[in-house]
Amino acid sequence: MILFHKSYLRYLGILLFLSSFLTLKFDKKPDLIFDKDQKFFASFDEESGLIFSEKMRPSRQLKSWLKHFNQTEFKVGNFCQKDLCDFTYKNKKILVIQKRIKIDEVCGKEFDLAVNLTKKYEMPSCVKATRIIDNIDFGKTQEIYLDEMK
Repeated sequence: MILFHKSYLRYLGILLFLSSFLTLKFDKKPDLIFDKDQKFFASFDEESGLIFSEKMRPSRQLKSWLKHFNQTEFKVGNFCQKDLCDFTYKNKKILVIQKRIKIDEVCGKEFDLAVNLTKKYEMPSCVKATRIIDNIDFGKTQEIYLDEMK
């Protein structure tokens, strides 16, 4: 459009081309990201940056996440106790199961989000959550936007 038109359409093409770069400013980042291989997860906000669930060796995946979120520093959070992560993030109650757990640790509680990172065990049926991501839902990285959850 810019190259082939001699009329006002050329200027319209230039305007559309330049305005496309404005969308980069409004690229919304997810609040929680879960690894497709179910090994770790991270939280993100503009203030704290990207915070990982556990200490890890440098890897291609780790570098990719840091680059995607424009982060240079690797930070580890204090989300989990043993094999269970039960925390509040951005006013949402989050449960992340990393290994086999005792059912009484999660039953009777209500969560906004429950995620099962185990590969062998299903999410206990007693878990009550607005949104559940079970191990069969993986195969790709899961990105969660908490403000979109009811």
